[in-house]
Amino acid sequence: MITKNNAAIKEHDNRFVMLVFRDNEGGQLEGGFTMKRRSKVSQSMSDDEHRRLPKYSIGVVSQLVGIPPQTLRRYEEAGLLDPARQDGKNRLYSDENLAILQEIAELANQGVNAVGIRHILQMRRQVITLEQEVNEVRTLLMRVQHTEYIIETSEDLKKDS
Repeated sequence: MITKNNAAIKEHDNRFVMLVFRDNEGGQLEGGFTMKRRSKVSQSMSDDEHRRLPKYSIGVVSQLVGIPPQTLRRYEEAGLLDPARQDGKNRLYSDENLAILQEIAELANQGVNAVGIRHILQMRRQVITLEQEVNEVRTLLMRVQHTEYIIETSEDLKKDS
């Protein structure tokens, strides 16, 4: 008789896993089989992609954020966020959607209406985009200055020799 304790998983290579059964005396039984190993999606996925991955149902999000499902639907109707749809029906929210919902909830608690919240969220996104552009320009400027320094130094060394 074969039990769970008598089965072992052995890596055949990086792509296959072999399930080997053993009899009660410890001998290997014939009829083991191999299965293709699934690739690990989470390792190849960037943090940003993972943050945007839709994974939470409206009920789970409602509990996590403390907002009733009907209010979440109204926020979507008002254009404040756009959750993914599973087969065109069920809403699926990402970690990024949760962060936006927390911002929306904070603004709503401060008395800001849906139109005001939409404008504030758009301005925040614009500020983030502008900050990224400024950082890219600063990095580029530092590279140019570094290159100029190297060129000047090399020219000075040529003059001295």
